[in-house]
Amino acid sequence: MYLFGIVICIVGFIPQANSQTKDTTIESRIFDVEKTFKPILSEAIKIPVNPNPEKPELKRPEFKYEVEAVKPVAVEPNIYTIKPLSLGTSTLPKLKNNYTRFGFGNYATPLFEFYINSVRNKKFQTGFFVKHLSSNGDENFNKFSNNTLYGYVKTFKAKQVYSLDAYYYRNRIQLYATPTSISDAENIGKVIYETIDLKGKASSAKKDSSGFAHQTELGYYRYQNNRSQNENDFVLKSNLTKTFEEIPFELDAGFRINQYNNGNLTYNRRFLHLNPEIKIEEKEFYLRGGFNTMFIADSSKSSGHFFPKAEGGFAIIPSKMTVYAGINGNVQVNTLRSITSENIFVLNPELDNTINKFEVYGGFKGQIGPMTGFNIQTSSSKIENNLFYGYDSSSFSQFTIFDEGKGSLTRLLVSVNHGFGEKFRINAAAILNNYTLSKISKASGRPELEVKTNLTYNLGDKFLFKLDLFYWGDRNVLIKGDSSLTEDKIKAFTDVNFGLEYRYKKHLSAFINFNNLTGNTYQRWYKYPVYGFNLLGGFNFTF
Repeated sequence: MYLFGIVICIVGFIPQANSQTKDTTIESRIFDVEKTFKPILSEAIKIPVNPNPEKPELKRPEFKYEVEAVKPVAVEPNIYTIKPLSLGTSTLPKLKNNYTRFGFGNYATPLFEFYINSVRNKKFQTGFFVKHLSSNGDENFNKFSNNTLYGYVKTFKAKQVYSLDAYYYRNRIQLYATPTSISDAENIGKVIYETIDLKGKASSAKKDSSGFAHQTELGYYRYQNNRSQNENDFVLKSNLTKTFEEIPFELDAGFRINQYNNGNLTYNRRFLHLNPEIKIEEKEFYLRGGFNTMFIADSSKSSGHFFPKAEGGFAIIPSKMTVYAGINGNVQVNTLRSITSENIFVLNPELDNTINKFEVYGGFKGQIGPMTGFNIQTSSSKIENNLFYGYDSSSFSQFTIFDEGKGSLTRLLVSVNHGFGEKFRINAAAILNNYTLSKISKASGRPELEVKTNLTYNLGDKFLFKLDLFYWGDRNVLIKGDSSLTEDKIKAFTDVNFGLEYRYKKHLSAFINFNNLTGNTYQRWYKYPVYGFNLLGGFNFTF
């Protein structure tokens, strides 16, 4: 009841509190104020504190894992055979080792070569080669023809390798020193040589360098011409090697029978040689020693020869320069075939053996740089029956001259070779000879100075350049007349040859050779000048 009375009193008082007397004087007073507005910008105040942004804090979450222990479970393996994957039929690329070459040059010079062989056979290998090169020459009947047939077969066994080689040569040459004024000069000067050469070899397939190894050869050849001259030669020789206590031992042994027939004359010779040798090679030095023996029996006499041989070298600059020296001796067997191979214009040669009784030599060899090698050697030899060549004015041919006494030969050899990968190679050699003779007056047909240079350059595997240079100094020549020997001299000569090959594709290329660029018809042998400038061009094709 008291609360109700208080509320009634408050409600009745509220209207009395809001009712006041209104002042009209304030409403009648109005003021207008006018003034020009001038905005004023306050000067900027530089905050003297550099900003220092807060660096966020990175907290790596930490994870905890609980791995339950793995309990081993026994599983039975399921083994089954899978089907092999085929590698196909052409796993190896086909080798193109067969080729043919054909060309033509001035002096009516045809060229043809063909070679074919089998490849990639573990049991055998065989091949065949044929070549023809001929030229008509000029009015002096200096024509020639060279023909070669060659075939081989080789079989491979577990411990041995067997091979058989067969050669047939037919060479036709012209004794064009024969004067054209002689009746039928061409037929008189025509000489045809034929050779049948057979060689059978057996060698061990060497797998261990310390084991026993051998190479044995059985050979026979018949060499004949159209002038009732022929030669039969049979040889059996073997090379045996074996290492004892890390020292290699080598034995070269052989037996040879040579029979020369010249009309009614028959000359038989038999040769037996035994040449043992041991070698010691270390990083800084090497030693080789042994001896050469030769037993000779011919139609009239028998003889034996013994020659010690030794050589040693020491690397005064490792892998750069080695100084070496040695002694040696041997017998050079001169046959109809060996003589006419050196001088094809020889007729009716005398056969004797050249005996190098004693030779001492020494020099330096090594490398100037990683691609440049050199060899400087000097030697002095005591030689019996040294072989020379002269001119026979009655048969218009060359003939053999033997210095039957004990002469000597002093020689200086300098050779340099340089290569730049497969792109550039150069080889140069100079030989200076000094002969001392006992029975004849001149070293007939032999030069005192010989220089040989060969250069090849491969340009981008497309162009292959080749340059050859030969130089022979002046030579003295003995001329056989009716009753005496006279002397003459041959001038020095330089022969320069240049060749270019263009490889159009991997299997097809073209070539051209320029021979005797100077065009000098010099005399290699007395009264036998060579061709002048000549060229030969053609194509090579491999398949």
